[in-house]
Amino acid sequence: MVRRRRDRGAQFSARAADRDDDPFGEPYDVPLDGSFDALFDDDPVPSAGARTSAATAPPAAEGAETRAATPAHPRSRHHRGRVLWATAATVVAVAGSVVFTAVVENARVVDTASIPGVVRPLHTPPATSWTIERHSDQRIIPVDGAMVLVDDHLVAYGTEDGSEKWSSEPLPQDTSCLPRIGDEPHDLIVCISPDLTASDGQRLTVTTYDPATGERTGSRTARVRDQEVALAGSHDLVRLYVEGTSAVIVREDARTGEPRWEQRVPRERGAGAAVEDDFVGGVSLAVSRGVVSVLGRGLAATFTHDGIPLEVGDVWSVVELPDGRYAGNQYGRGVATVFGADGVPEFQVNGRVLEAPLTDGSVPGVIVANTFGGMMGVDAATGATLWELTGSGSHAVLRLDGQIVIQSDSVLRSVDVRTGEQTWSVRVERSALWLPLTDGESVFVTSGTRGVDPELVSISLRQGYVQWRAPLPLGAFHVFAADGRIMVLREDDLVALG
Repeated sequence: MVRRRRDRGAQFSARAADRDDDPFGEPYDVPLDGSFDALFDDDPVPSAGARTSAATAPPAAEGAETRAATPAHPRSRHHRGRVLWATAATVVAVAGSVVFTAVVENARVVDTASIPGVVRPLHTPPATSWTIERHSDQRIIPVDGAMVLVDDHLVAYGTEDGSEKWSSEPLPQDTSCLPRIGDEPHDLIVCISPDLTASDGQRLTVTTYDPATGERTGSRTARVRDQEVALAGSHDLVRLYVEGTSAVIVREDARTGEPRWEQRVPRERGAGAAVEDDFVGGVSLAVSRGVVSVLGRGLAATFTHDGIPLEVGDVWSVVELPDGRYAGNQYGRGVATVFGADGVPEFQVNGRVLEAPLTDGSVPGVIVANTFGGMMGVDAATGATLWELTGSGSHAVLRLDGQIVIQSDSVLRSVDVRTGEQTWSVRVERSALWLPLTDGESVFVTSGTRGVDPELVSISLRQGYVQWRAPLPLGAFHVFAADGRIMVLREDDLVALG
């Protein structure tokens, strides 16, 4: 039985230092991108033990080494909810940001509330709002306005106050449900359970539920290998099964099973015997950042969300760009390829594309890439180099309002996507543990090492100084965003901050 513990006044702080639990043990087996719709309300009060600094000027201490450039276009508070970015109508395929020479005829407003990883404004450390008890093996499903715990029932708790909203019908044994933490927002809860009558072990029952009420909206059977299913779009399911020596990938309506597309990926010759059993545990499906990929012994393929093949036969890391095109690198190669929305390669870049998982799609005419010993901005329409900057970064963590934040070990630095100017760099004492979050004005990173309690650190996006830092609840092993709140997952509960 799940019980709710409510503690609005409590604020998180370090617990007993002699606790034996290891907060940095085996991580929760979920993606690390938060999904939510932000809801803004009053700022929380500072938490006990938190260290804050004035928002008007960078502090000299706080353990940060900061070099900040004064922004040319100061950001108003009213701007944080929306970011304006333009697309060039004169360019058919524009990827990352507005091409400087293009004539801008159309513009659209991007609401940052719809971006995974955005939380409500946090000018001070957030307080604990509520806590839900859970078993260590209970999975969590984030939906609009609620967190759903999966047990012998689905039980939904409101993200505003942690109160129970609904409970579903009983679930069959060994049921697993989607979306997972980090998946894109979805209009349905999709649960799969074994069909014990299937002779080939490749048939599951797919049941869909209304996330607002918990009512069942559909149930059907489908061929699925080793529970390899994923969500796509707002109401679709992608599944994989094996037929002969081929893996079959199907995208369909999650509730009705109406097919969108189907693709077959044959195993290469010499990769194994031509029997289905060779695929057991050896083929996997992934849907992430606009791309569907399958990988197994002797086969690899990457498709667009519309089922168009991008690469078949080689292992690639590909992401969808803000304009609907794609960019990625073949595994082990230092050359990136930009594909059109039709899957046709357009040009190559000597480097690795740095596309942040947390992005508003701003400046879509510039692609940022890692090069050997530096970074560069590339005209997304032509592939021409726009700027170069020395000093590489391991990966991009945030792209917002024309800035891209790059992480390399324990150093974060911000680069102007349009000009390539480094606007600031800051050192976080210990490497970040989970993907950063943002409220549009600050970037929130978690820092900590094994055996040391993790901290939440707020860094000004415009000037790059540490605004405040505060300890996370003891035992935290995953931090993500949901409905504009910061959620902290621990072994026996879920804590909502802010």
